[in-house]
Parts: sequence; structure tokens; C-alpha cells
Amino acid sequence: MSTTAIFSPRQPAGRTALRRTFTLFGLVLLLGLTIMGPGRPLPALAQTDTDGDGVVDSIDVDDDNDGIPDSVEGDGAVNTDAATGDGVPDSLDLDSDDDGINDVKEGGDGALDTNHDGLIDSNDAGFVDANGDGMADAAVNPTDEDPDTDGDGVPDYRDLDSDNDSIDDHFESRYPVAPDASGDPDGDGINSVYDPAPNTYGDLNDPILGDTDGDGVPNYLDLDSDDDGVLDVVENGNAARDTNANGYLDATDVGGGDADGDGIQDVVDQLRCAFGDGSDTDNPLYALTDPLNPNSGGSGVVLDSGTDADGDGIADSVDSADGAWGLASPANSAAIGDYVWHDLNEDGIQDCTEPGIAGVTVNLFDAS
Repeated sequence: MSTTAIFSPRQPAGRTALRRTFTLFGLVLLLGLTIMGPGRPLPALAQTDTDGDGVVDSIDVDDDNDGIPDSVEGDGAVNTDAATGDGVPDSLDLDSDDDGINDVKEGGDGALDTNHDGLIDSNDAGFVDANGDGMADAAVNPTDEDPDTDGDGVPDYRDLDSDNDSIDDHFESRYPVAPDASGDPDGDGINSVYDPAPNTYGDLNDPILGDTDGDGVPNYLDLDSDDDGVLDVVENGNAARDTNANGYLDATDVGGGDADGDGIQDVVDQLRCAFGDGSDTDNPLYALTDPLNPNSGGSGVVLDSGTDADGDGIADSVDSADGAWGLASPANSAAIGDYVWHDLNEDGIQDCTEPGIAGVTVNLFDAS
């Protein structure tokens, strides 16, 4: 059977608009449909353009114009943080982890957002999208679209503690508060407690991130935010948990690990089995005191403003691991944690739901 369709929404009355021909038992049959009245135009199919860049989401490679391609963000992940529950897929979310730092900055493209609205678009100086794919040409950098500063396997734009200094990013950004139940009226993924334009997609005039010591490394990526020679992990009272003494908390510390994948090490995570950090009771010093105040553990004196080759916020003059994140771990550094963990399913992995057992005697033997 063959079909020939001829249709026009404005086909005049009396003209055949649809003709079908087919063969049955060797006979060629022709059926025609005649328009008895004037046709009507078909309604336009609604198309969504979340970021308003003129490229509909269905063909836009960066639906929210945060500089992180949808192919990276668009894995179906939705921020289901119990505290915020914004329900905005990361590919449409301008602050995927609700830490108050927009993805465009955590994704490494903050310099392209010249008007600081959280998007890279035609309103920014120097914006170019020559191929019309909906993504700024300058943001297309496959080798650096998913930075993970602390190397914990959680990219910064989904990491609630991007430098693993035990101080949550939202404290080290411009707001010493956590996202709250005020919601997200404009659906851009930025909690209203951070969003100066809660009814407009984007973050109007997003201020510059805090950089206490002015070294060019924002506090949320700086292991010594005030450059006083005392690392943030120490000033926040967690020196004992940094058992390998490399200047930050990681999986190689005793008790290290991040069972829920939110970027906060379990030893300081108030919600070990859920995205977020609960009441943030482990962040009192940074939230309530001046980090330059000697009473908070620092000297109150900036040591120097010299070079920082590895960009970890520790001046090279005191950095024992130039070219690497953090400090060099002392030889033979080791420690025993406070708990023995009960491996209920005997898989050799400490799961977030498996309890710690206090007061257990551990005997160490020299294998040699």
C-alpha cells in the first residue's frame, strides 16, 4: 500500500486534502478526503527554553547556561537534600548542591559570567555561541568542566565541602547560613536564602566569593583561608581527625570515607546517610568568629602574600607539598580512631547505616 498525503491547514473548501492509493487483488483503488470547510491553523507546539538564550532545551547542550554541559549534569540526578528538597534536576539547577555558590563558579567558568547572574549568556561581555548550540564557546573545555578540587570523587558543584577542610562551603561562601525551607519560587535551583532575585531565573548581581586573605583562592577552596599559618581544619577543631596530617580530611584518614557522596567526610557529617550536614554543629568556629582572631586558633597575622603554585591556599613558603593539594603526610603517620565499626553485611565496607562500637580494646601486633 502506498499513501500520498497532501494537507494544508488553509486548504480551501472543495479541494482534496488527503489522498490514499493502495492495491487490493490487483485493483488500484483511490480514496480521497475532501475538505468541506476552510481549514484552521494547527496550534504551535510549546517549547521550553529554561535559560532564555533562544535555544530550546531539547537541542540546548547547556540548558541552564551554567557552563557545565548537560552531558555531565544530565544523569538524572536530582537534589533531594532533606533540608531543601528543591527537586530541580542538575541540568536545570544553577546551584546543584545548594551551598550558596553557583555552579558556574564551581564548574570553573565564573570568569565568563561577567554580570554575576549565575548564567553565561548574551548579557555577559565577550559572549559567543557561534554554532548556536546554546553553550558559550569559551565554556567548552572537556578537560575542566567537572573540577574536583579535593580529589574525593565528588565534583565541586555537587560537593558540600569542596576543599575537605571540615568547614561546609556555604559557611565559607558569602552566607554563614544553611539553605532553609523558604523554597525556590523561580525554580532555578538557588535557595531563596541565597537568591537576591527569588522570582527571576538566575542570581542578579551575585557577589564575589569570600577570600579572607586576598590570595586569589576563595575561602571554600582555601586550606588556610586567613593565611595565618594555621590550617582551617585545625582552626575548626578537627586536627585530630586529620590523622595523616595532610591538611584536610580524606578517605585515607582513620575513619575516612563519604558514604552518602555529598562531599562531607563521615567523621564530621551530621547526616551520614543523606545529602547534607544536618544542623552543622561541626562548624561553630567559622560561623561565629573572625578567622583572623588569635582566639580562634590563628596568630592574627598574615604570613606572606607569596606564590602558591598548587592553588591550595597554602603559601609555598610553608607548604610541604608544593605542586600537590594539601601538605605532605609525615612518614609513618598513623592513629587509631574512636570507634570499631560493625560490618553487619560482612562486605568489608563501612556502610553509612552500620553502627560504631565504642570502648572496644584493639590490640596491635608487629607483623615482622
